[in-house]
Amino acid sequence: MKKFFKRKNSDTPQETERRIRANDAEFNSQFSYANNYISTTKYNVFTFLPKNLFEQFQRVANAYFLVLLILQVIPQISSLTPVTTVIPLVVVLTLTAIKDAIDDYLRYKSDKTVNNRLSVVLRNGEMVQDRWCNVVVGDVIKLNNDDFVAADLLLLSSSEPHSLCYIETADLDGETNLKVRQALPDTAAHGDDIARLGQFNGLITCEPPNNKLNKYDGRMEWRSKTYSLDNDKILLRGCRLRNTRWCFGLVIFAGKDTKLMQNSGRAKLKRTHIDRLMNTLIIGIFFFLLAMCLFCTIGSGIWESMIGYNFQTYLPWEQFIGPRDQAPGATAIASLVFFSYIIVLNTVVPISLYVSVEAIRLVQSRWIHWDHAMYHERTDTPAKARTTKLNEELGQIQYIFSDKTGTLTQNIMTFDKCTINGKIYGILYDSQGNEREVTDSTPRVDLSANPYYEKKFDWHDRTLLDAIERGDEDAHLFFELLCICHTVMPEERDGELIYQAQSPDEGALVSAARNFGFVFKSRTPNTITSVIQGREVEYELLNILDFNNVRKRMSVIVRRDGQIRLYCKGADSVIEQRLLLVHGRWSYFRICKFLRYFFYKNFAFTLGHFWFAFFCGFSAQTLYDQYFISFYNLFYTSLPVLAMGVFDQDVSDKHSLRYPRLYVPGHTDSFFNKKIFAISLLKGIIHSLALFFIPYGAYYHSSNHNGQDIASVHVFGFTVATCLIVVVTLQCGLDTAYWTGVNHFVIWGSLVFFFALHFLIYANFFHYYEYVGTDRIAMGSAVYWFTVLLTSVVLLLPVAAYRFYKMDVNPTLTDIVRMKQRLIHSQSKSSDFTSRVRSSMGRSRASLRSGYAFSHQEGFGRLIKSGAMMRSKEPTAKEKKTPAPAKENRANSSEVAENDSNDVKLVKFVTKT
Repeated sequence: MKKFFKRKNSDTPQETERRIRANDAEFNSQFSYANNYISTTKYNVFTFLPKNLFEQFQRVANAYFLVLLILQVIPQISSLTPVTTVIPLVVVLTLTAIKDAIDDYLRYKSDKTVNNRLSVVLRNGEMVQDRWCNVVVGDVIKLNNDDFVAADLLLLSSSEPHSLCYIETADLDGETNLKVRQALPDTAAHGDDIARLGQFNGLITCEPPNNKLNKYDGRMEWRSKTYSLDNDKILLRGCRLRNTRWCFGLVIFAGKDTKLMQNSGRAKLKRTHIDRLMNTLIIGIFFFLLAMCLFCTIGSGIWESMIGYNFQTYLPWEQFIGPRDQAPGATAIASLVFFSYIIVLNTVVPISLYVSVEAIRLVQSRWIHWDHAMYHERTDTPAKARTTKLNEELGQIQYIFSDKTGTLTQNIMTFDKCTINGKIYGILYDSQGNEREVTDSTPRVDLSANPYYEKKFDWHDRTLLDAIERGDEDAHLFFELLCICHTVMPEERDGELIYQAQSPDEGALVSAARNFGFVFKSRTPNTITSVIQGREVEYELLNILDFNNVRKRMSVIVRRDGQIRLYCKGADSVIEQRLLLVHGRWSYFRICKFLRYFFYKNFAFTLGHFWFAFFCGFSAQTLYDQYFISFYNLFYTSLPVLAMGVFDQDVSDKHSLRYPRLYVPGHTDSFFNKKIFAISLLKGIIHSLALFFIPYGAYYHSSNHNGQDIASVHVFGFTVATCLIVVVTLQCGLDTAYWTGVNHFVIWGSLVFFFALHFLIYANFFHYYEYVGTDRIAMGSAVYWFTVLLTSVVLLLPVAAYRFYKMDVNPTLTDIVRMKQRLIHSQSKSSDFTSRVRSSMGRSRASLRSGYAFSHQEGFGRLIKSGAMMRSKEPTAKEKKTPAPAKENRANSSEVAENDSNDVKLVKFVTKT
């Protein structure tokens, strides 16, 4: 079994060191090194079904329901047909298998694309194009700028001075800052001479394949010399060549032996705090199930010994019970009943919970992908959620630890402002001294007098250029520092000066100095040449003290005009918050609301069997018919709660960002925790009691219009089922805060589907069924409709009343923001209506007062509507005495006032009017 499910190759000896000779395929083939073909798929056509099922049944929930299915085929303990478990289990397994198949097919397509990429390889003295999968250890490969590295390479030579090359390692470590690699001087001398590269036959001895990205130990023997090799000379597969025209490298590790593939083992499963809480609660629910089953077992033993034993003339014990004595027989029956109730009450442990949660998270990740606010127009790049398991964690942030650029700033740096000796440059002011916003229409400072200026460089504050032109010593010293204190490499391309920076902040600062006339021109290991205000200046470079995590600054020591100077540049610490915050909060809000409702509806459904046990002698007879049990979570109640988990939102995205305290419930787990779960459980228990006993009381002495008794187990069970579906569906409607067309369709459609499917099943359309005609008997009586109406009102009216009371007396911040949202929306609609009415009246009376209308100047309407004329007005004595309605919740309303005081004042004014 293990050999079938896992590839093993016990015949291959453990590699202790690797020996490679460049351009010698015969020598290298004796070691049977892996080629460059990769495969990350888990299945093939033949192994998919058995392997996928094996993996799925390793999940506790699926294994649990498989055991239930096995129990259900034992007639001595099962009062349900296996179909009640088979249908939901097959649906869950099928949906999961389809998802796994799609994921694996996408991996297959990705592998195929990667394996068929073209690489330029040196073969038989010529450079030829070949697929990546055909590259082998010992090949010499040429990379051009922006090419991906096909395998782990030893850098031989490059187009850049001092045989440097720059690589981006984002696919390895997530960093987009460029890293520098440098070839050995002796191999760098080959340059791009194909003949010399083809004759290169150095012997490499190095470490075996491993997953250590930042370490490489090896040596090279060539021309009677031995050279030490380390990580600074290695280009790893997955890297990308940047700011380097070309380079040549020798393949050291290929395919599955590369460090990238060595690190691509089984991904660590990431779980949110909601997942961890859910697992704990599921375990608690299982023990609750065992407790109910144990209670029913005791109840069955008591009933059988006291009543059932004496009632065997009408209800004889089964033949397999064994001894007919009172105590042993009752004990045997009770022991079997325990397993029977495990089957009957199994729905309290929801098999569809995890599938539903994954479906909701999948759609939530698509919301992120489709969000126009997160679309990067310049590169035509939408946001991409690389995992669907962490959506509700987004935005639940208390502390941010970040480096100076990193992912949060997209590694894009521009020179916008600077402070020189206490004076701020880069901020524009109007004639009254107020700060003015910079827009696309703001005129740029003309820097074209500088022959090295860049057209793409934007600067709008003329005062900085004026300071430089008048010879401000501090400004000159500032830009001189930016001009020489860095590790940027310059290059001439088609007569244009190009900078190759290791990080975007270095590039932005050196570029800014260049545009203001402090041009970094060239460097050697010992000198730095600059053009400062049109005059060429050469500095003798004595030392570079590079940036590191301890120093947090970079310094250069130079000599100029006989003076030795130290120039020091510190790191910045500025970040950008992530709009993502809105999606994270919505995801948390939705998944918590989904879980609260899901557990409630399952307890309300399952506990009906438990109450029925008191009236059927704890015999494990079911209250509902088997199709209803199968379809309850699968069809009748699945779509409304999924729609709520996908579309619901309490406040808009703008208000989510405006009021940071809306994120506090995520930090404190206020929307879903053990207490909230207990409340949902209690609510489900109370509703299950009402759902059972209100119909029970209604049918206790019921009869139809002919005086015939209409009460039966089937009619009673169908009535309870109807009440249950109506109540939990309308409860989902009450819980929905944001209604869309989809919500309307699935909520009302679920009710219609319930009745339509039961008409079909109870009409004996397919085969004879014991519930045939039950629906017509029940619906033909006014008792049925009265019971459904009464139960719905009794259970839902208190819920609605309590919510209105709580919102009115003690509103949360969310309630206040939602009311503000509605008020703004209603004002907008009212304003639109007023505008249309005035426009219509104006058109109808234009002929009577056209001359008068056109003689008037613009009035104060725009100023009044903007609120500018109201903000400076002191309240009257009467207004001071009159309390504002918005202060009913002082703590929450004060926060709204702090965040949006102008809007709150407008709200108060409208309310008093």
